[in-house]
Amino acid sequence: MINNLKTIRKQHNIHQKDLATAIGVSPKIVYKWENGTATPSIRAVLLLSHFLNTPIDHLFSLEDEIE
Repeated sequence: MINNLKTIRKQHNIHQKDLATAIGVSPKIVYKWENGTATPSIRAVLLLSHFLNTPIDHLFSLEDEIE
């Protein structure tokens, strides 16, 4: 599960729709990732990491580990 996606996305002031467009998925998929009802592919994780300029391990860390 990708625990910190929503937190990191909001820290960058990016809307779900904009993130989805940037990495080539639907906003519904981003919503599902953020709510833990779907898991992104390895390719999607790499795209998220690159687009958000965030190390992959931060996407999967516990909430309180994000500064």
